[in-house]
Amino acid sequence: MSSNNGESVLRTTPTHSQTPNAMSNTKHMGADYVIAFDFESAGGIPQRHGFTQLGAVLVRLGDFEKLAEFNMYASMLGYEWDERCVEEFWEREDMKEVYENTRRITSSPHCPSAYDVVDKFWEWVDGLIVNEDVRKSVYLITDNGGFDTGLLKYFSTKRDILYAFGEYRDIVDVSMCYYGLGRVPIGVPLL
Repeated sequence: MSSNNGESVLRTTPTHSQTPNAMSNTKHMGADYVIAFDFESAGGIPQRHGFTQLGAVLVRLGDFEKLAEFNMYASMLGYEWDERCVEEFWEREDMKEVYENTRRITSSPHCPSAYDVVDKFWEWVDGLIVNEDVRKSVYLITDNGGFDTGLLKYFSTKRDILYAFGEYRDIVDVSMCYYGLGRVPIGVPLL
């Protein structure tokens, strides 16, 4: 998580051997890519609770190298913290320091709006797409599709998220993959 004097920071981190065109040679590598994204929020109703942070990484499948990273906090000004969410998640012993830091950053007047953070996320995604081969081989994934995809859709005002790469493409909910792979009945906690 990045902050600079309480302000949200956009960070793309190329790895040691990466250039801005890290994905330009996909054809000969035969690699596919995923952009894994995750929201942290203050409750389950976007209109009331917004979200506190959006993070994402671009990973090349095959060698699982992390090629780029996105991380931004969103302003909570005008939104409320859901009491249940705070009690069940944010006030857990292992989250107290993160909660205090998140409250401080997201209450800053310098923190961008949730809509601005999502716009910056799509700008970051667009900057990763360097050619048509890459556009055809990248997928969005998340670990709670109903929640994270819902937030992404709600705050995306300039793009239809299912056509983010120029053609219809599902957003993969890896939680459901885990249930299927483990033959675990849906609803049984995975972790």
